[in-house]
Amino acid sequence: MNIVSKVINRLELEKCKIEQYRVGKKFDATLEEAYEKLEMFYHNPKASCYRDNKKMIMGGYDLSVIVPVYNTAAYLKRCIDSIVDQNSGYRIQCIIINDGSPDDSENILSNYKDCDGVTIITQNNKGLSGARNTGLDRIAGRYVMFVDSDDRLATMAIKNLLDVAFQHDADVVAGNYRTVDEAGKLCREYKNYSLQEIKPEGNLYGQPWGKVYKAELFANLRFPEGYWFEDSIFAQIVWPLTKCAYTISEIVYEYTINPKGITIKSSKKPKAVDSLYITEQLLKDRQRFGLTPTEENFAYFLRMVKVTYGRTQRCNGVITKCIFIVQCNLYKYYEGIQIKENRELQIALTNQDFIKYLKAVS
Repeated sequence: MNIVSKVINRLELEKCKIEQYRVGKKFDATLEEAYEKLEMFYHNPKASCYRDNKKMIMGGYDLSVIVPVYNTAAYLKRCIDSIVDQNSGYRIQCIIINDGSPDDSENILSNYKDCDGVTIITQNNKGLSGARNTGLDRIAGRYVMFVDSDDRLATMAIKNLLDVAFQHDADVVAGNYRTVDEAGKLCREYKNYSLQEIKPEGNLYGQPWGKVYKAELFANLRFPEGYWFEDSIFAQIVWPLTKCAYTISEIVYEYTINPKGITIKSSKKPKAVDSLYITEQLLKDRQRFGLTPTEENFAYFLRMVKVTYGRTQRCNGVITKCIFIVQCNLYKYYEGIQIKENRELQIALTNQDFIKYLKAVS
């Protein structure tokens, strides 16, 4: 983004905020009315991540790698090659889901149909969550890994991760990563992890990639379908269920900065309100997994309140106020828990003070 674009973007956001202040002073609604207006603005999928009595097919693989594919033909060969060319010494199952991709992905994938351990599934488009869930229904490995089809694994990634996973019987092992541009040019390396056992909540990145997970973590868990920001299941559900987590110092993943990705395009779309919807749904799902409110999860919730505002800050003042009303109600889930982080935001939500809320989330 050039300097002119940044200035225009900043002016747009300031204009939005002024309008939100103005509308917020005049507009009010009950919780029920707020939900109705949000539903009219964009439909709430209301899709749970909990699945009853899912049986894992613990087969003859050490690792199942799930690769959802949609409109990434330009990157697809380098992605799949980075998986099948791994010299790990482990038994690897690679499940590739062609999620109704209209580009040349199907032809590219046909070159891998005879590779050992590779399964290619073609389905009508179900979205990223639906594609990953198709893969999860077919895993036969002790561990599972997620790789996006415009990214790729680093050399020796699988060996580096699984060596530690098997040595410590870990539920999750995470490695460092690098970002590249569309041409594959290095942008930045992220080396925040070292070899150690950690507590995952507050210490692990929330993205699904760059890690291996015990397959049994997904026995009753699937990605909630119909939402953006479905990766929220990791901070809300997976990390609290994790008993043993390790990090390693090696770079294991190469993430491609894609200008067409959801993170880039979401801020100007009504569907960005999914950030609120999925937060609410996962709070309900936590209870089904037997997870009670904790200080760590409360801190995450408050951060998500700010993230949700950032994702939806171009919405009009009425929608912003409705999101605030729902956030105040969700805040009650953590009644009795107090932490030092985001004190001004806590006060705003406690007192249902919209103007203070706008200041706290900015």
